[in-house]
Amino acid sequence: MPGGWNGSGVFTRYYGANTWQNDAANGTLILADRHDNNDGGLADGINACLTKDGQNTFTGSSGAFRASVDNSVDLGSTSLRWRNLYAGTSVVFQGASFATTVTAAPTANRAIAFPDSSGTMALRSEIPPTITYLTSGVAATFNPASTTVAMLVECWGGGGGSGGVSCNLGESAVSGPGGGGGYCALLITSVGAAYTYTVGIAGTAGSAGNNNGGNGADTTFTDGASVNLNAGGGNLGQGMASTAGSTAATGASGGTASGGDVNYTGGDADGKSIVAGVLGGLPRSGGSPTIGGGVRCAVNNPGVAGRNPGEGGGAASQTNAAT
Repeated sequence: MPGGWNGSGVFTRYYGANTWQNDAANGTLILADRHDNNDGGLADGINACLTKDGQNTFTGSSGAFRASVDNSVDLGSTSLRWRNLYAGTSVVFQGASFATTVTAAPTANRAIAFPDSSGTMALRSEIPPTITYLTSGVAATFNPASTTVAMLVECWGGGGGSGGVSCNLGESAVSGPGGGGGYCALLITSVGAAYTYTVGIAGTAGSAGNNNGGNGADTTFTDGASVNLNAGGGNLGQGMASTAGSTAATGASGGTASGGDVNYTGGDADGKSIVAGVLGGLPRSGGSPTIGGGVRCAVNNPGVAGRNPGEGGGAASQTNAAT
């Protein structure tokens, strides 16, 4: 049978392992064609091997270039290293029960740089970003997941509460609406293990009568060192007593913010006015930065709470009725 590699890593000679001994024992003459067939098989086997100097290279168009025993062969060593690794589809680091693909189906040329000095390359699976809403808590603790590599933190301060009103027959009153809470945002690329936060609550609405509302509370987020976000609460809306004449007052101002890559002041509330005992306009509360809004009050309305994070409370109003 013809000689060659048998597919299991064993090379077989053209006429068998003991060709010339068998010929001598059998009285077979030394023939040119038998020598040519035997030597041609040896040449074919040699040509199928890789050479040390790279003259005969790997030519397989499918399958894999692999070791014969799993996880047993090193490609290079600490003192004799391969210089560059060129991969067309992916590079996979495989453990006992999982595989981490460094680059899969690249759309452009990419390079992974290994440091010359001692260092660590972290291999992470693709984890979709998540959004966490913290809507309550005072001096509470937030612990990012261990897989978190970066966080965008946004804070809204609590909106200010509107004032209350007192009114006499034949007169009108409208209280001051609350200012909007401040806003700040910070991109954190060196994520810590724990952060302390407080979610600022909205200011209380002024009770019935000529009573002020309450200031919105600050929202804070800090690691006690480099991260110190503070979104200030909106200022309170003033109470108002009715009048048959004319009066005007400025609206509450919005809360300030600090510590972020961006820091926005909350929206100021509109002023309130009464002209000759008649409402001269229904004011709007301070809006929330990045969200907008603001609550406009209605006639004979006790006031409306803010609808969005950081939005001030809407004003109370009363006309021609005793309260």
